[in-house]
Amino acid sequence: MPNSMSRLNHICLMTLAAIAVTFSLHFTKDVLVPLVFAVIVYEAILPIVYFLEGKLKAPKFVAALIGFIVFLIVILGVSAFIANSIGDIVKLIELYKSKFTDIGLKAMELAGANGISSSRDSILSFFKDLPVLGTIKTFALNIADILGQISLVALLVGFLLFGGQQGLPQNHILTEVNQKIAKYLATKFVSSFITAVIVAIILSAFDADLVFAFAFFTFVLNFIPSIGSVFATLLPLPILALKFGFGFPLLSCLLLMGGTQFIIGNVIEPKFMGDNLQLHPIAILLFLLFWGIVWGIPGMFLSVPITASLKILLDRIESTRPLARLLEGKLA
Repeated sequence: MPNSMSRLNHICLMTLAAIAVTFSLHFTKDVLVPLVFAVIVYEAILPIVYFLEGKLKAPKFVAALIGFIVFLIVILGVSAFIANSIGDIVKLIELYKSKFTDIGLKAMELAGANGISSSRDSILSFFKDLPVLGTIKTFALNIADILGQISLVALLVGFLLFGGQQGLPQNHILTEVNQKIAKYLATKFVSSFITAVIVAIILSAFDADLVFAFAFFTFVLNFIPSIGSVFATLLPLPILALKFGFGFPLLSCLLLMGGTQFIIGNVIEPKFMGDNLQLHPIAILLFLLFWGIVWGIPGMFLSVPITASLKILLDRIESTRPLARLLEGKLA
């Protein structure tokens, strides 16, 4: 009986501690999210730094500087692309508003043919007053906030690369984390890039609008496990529906993009990834939901690296090793 009470107390304390940590993570996300992103980016840059140091015999500072410059070039390219995409969307606003108006008028005629009366002026007024510009403005403000966060991440990455300890202190656990996360990010980057290129070719073949914007979002969303590829496939649906209607071209385009996502994400990518992270798909999905609730969309992007790092840490502690086995899908 005393052992049962002690075990119950232990479970209650662990549950309360987990709840407290979850709330702490949520309320400190403005600080922790950029820091975690910086650590993940730092781990992605480390292979470049190690290659320059080991193979090319470059000094540590020079290797770190080159790695940081590569990171800045990527960030500036992404920022310029986002700004250009917003400009393209703004240019197409009036075109899409007129298409929405035509659809509304056709729906009104169809309703009138079936005995449902509606006012043409009210339809025109409704589509004229659509808050499209306000939505674009809000989206642009969110993009500006994201770019500000990216600047903070770049600053933190610089501190990690050029710090007195040459970044994070190294031990066998951090080395294993770096290796696994670096391989995951490299594989994910290549597979997402190939998927984005194929999606761009498919959309170009169908003469769709905003091809490069959708290809970019495909690349980014593929870093969200499980559901990212679904959102990336469905994202062009409204634009394609306005251009083609709900006919064979729309269905063909969606099937080609969905097939590409399935083959690369479920057949090709696992062959290169192997058993690198040793995480069960259910564990990945559950932690995707958890980090999405705690940190929102940034948490979804970070869910796999964080979970993989947590699994390695749990595996090194005797009392938490069963939890690590559970994340692998081993119940016994």
